Amino acid sequence: MNRFSILALAILFFAKTSASNIVSGATCFEIVDNLEKTVRLVECWYEGEHYAIPEHIKWKESAYQVTSISNLAFKRCTSLAIIEIPSSVKSIAISAFIYCSKLQQIVVSKDNAYYCDVDGVLYTADRQKLLYYPRATTINSFHVPENVKTIGTCAFFKCMGLKEVVLPPALTQIGSAAFNGCHRLKTISFPFQLEIIEDYAFYDCPNLLEIRMSSKHPIVIKTNSFSYQTYKEGHLALPPNLPPNIKQAYKNFGFVNIVTE
Repeated sequence: MNRFSILALAILFFAKTSASNIVSGATCFEIVDNLEKTVRLVECWYEGEHYAIPEHIKWKESAYQVTSISNLAFKRCTSLAIIEIPSSVKSIAISAFIYCSKLQQIVVSKDNAYYCDVDGVLYTADRQKLLYYPRATTINSFHVPENVKTIGTCAFFKCMGLKEVVLPPALTQIGSAAFNGCHRLKTISFPFQLEIIEDYAFYDCPNLLEIRMSSKHPIVIKTNSFSYQTYKEGHLALPPNLPPNIKQAYKNFGFVNIVTE
């Protein structure tokens, strides 16, 4: 390969990977790909209640497509009640909205191939993973849709008004910190197909004192999945005719009060 070819490849590589920040209104974007003309939303400090993420932004006479949203991108948006996500967004970081304490509704473009919303709750497009339940939603009882298999990381993070969540039979996984900080949650019933409860999933849920297991196989429970009060003061109800080793496994997780229904 001659030196001119090497130089051309170097220029191409630089164009593909170099990053610049673009401020548009109350939002900062980072260039992801100069050739493809794509950007990610890295920080927003919008002070209003309703914000629509643009599908494109203009910079240096070019239109850049907004394709992703970074972690903590909306941490400053403490007044935000409604957010609209355009069809161009392909990737949303797990903690993009968790500090939006007044967020009530997420609206996703019907043309988005990666995400959707149902009554203001964010899901993957196939509706098999619940990604984010807005913290300020006024409904205190929520039925997770039947086809949901996974509840994502921080999905219900600090949903203080939530008293009851009904989990679907198809659910197999509850992500890290999924219900962390749900102070009013009192009971939960885990479905038959559930396989794993990730780290801190129900941590800081001091009133969660009634837990029911449907499955006769042991569910994997990771580090500090439940609060101290749940382990020491709550009741864990198991299905009948469980082998002693499975009951012992739940004791090893930290549950003190175990009963068989």
